Amino acid sequence: PFPERSHYDVVGVNDLEAGARIAKHLISADAKNIHFLVSKLFPITFANRLAGAASTLKLAGVKIPKGGNVLHAEADDLKSLKRYLKRQKSPPDAFICSNDVIAAVFKQTLEAAGLRVPQDVMLTGFADLPVASLMSPMLTTVHQNREQMARAAFDRLMARIANPDLPPCDIFLPSQLVVRDSTSRKKKR
Repeated sequence: PFPERSHYDVVGVNDLEAGARIAKHLISADAKNIHFLVSKLFPITFANRLAGAASTLKLAGVKIPKGGNVLHAEADDLKSLKRYLKRQKSPPDAFICSNDVIAAVFKQTLEAAGLRVPQDVMLTGFADLPVASLMSPMLTTVHQNREQMARAAFDRLMARIANPDLPPCDIFLPSQLVVRDSTSRKKKR
């Protein structure tokens, strides 16, 4: 966890920046009550995305509900979602999920609770996995260029084989927000 540093090289995207990018988009889409779904398996990458988004919300003056804005539950836990929604003074109008698969499962749970995406609640994921463009509505997500990541990891591995004493490093590659209909409240004809 930040700020500690492992002895391993890390290749990925800047998760703080990606989380901030998602939050800025939701704010620009007029979301006022942005929440996070956090499951028991909580990878450090999502913690960083959450921190980036939370920081952006705070800087933008978005108020955090008194009971907090994090639902600690599995994506398919309908009972926990219903309890969480009952505790909220005003209903969430957006949820940020740690990845696209979790968002796809959570969308079904939201629908079972009577909420429509995006009419009642906007939804985002992360990674731009194939499921994101297969969902209806298609999921807003952050695209990670997996081929570019694999190439950078391979290049770093070859450099480490050639020189095992290289200090560990972080290689952050660019990511891109892919805006799709899960965060659009425009009425279709």
